[in-house]
Amino acid sequence: MSVCAKRWLATAMLLMSVCGFSVSALGEEIRVADSQDLLAVATGVKSSLVDGAQPRLRQHAAAIYPARAMIRGITGYVVIGYDVNAAGRTENIRVLEGTPGPMFYESAMTAVANSLFEPSETKYTNLKRTLTYTITP
Repeated sequence: MSVCAKRWLATAMLLMSVCGFSVSALGEEIRVADSQDLLAVATGVKSSLVDGAQPRLRQHAAAIYPARAMIRGITGYVVIGYDVNAAGRTENIRVLEGTPGPMFYESAMTAVANSLFEPSETKYTNLKRTLTYTITP
């Protein structure tokens, strides 16, 4: 499927969701789940290690691909810094870097904020996660 066709499909999915059809969407953003069949995928692809230790992920939250970026064919990445407290919740979430600018920042920060880790006696600090936003050919 061509990039142009994928952009039209993304627009159609957005319009269908606004009309009440069963397309998972939020406002201008199309939710990206774990399906390989979706035209756009937003996934966390890296986590940094802190002193050889890393918290165990309990629930990975799916990122949301902004519809404006999808329709325009814009791709990019965001590196998020965060801590995980003893209860397994993320905190101190911040953008470390990203391109092509702030377009994907909110989506990436929300995905990290909604991820859950196994509770632990250890507080993990200065973790990193890279979320890469691509439109698959």
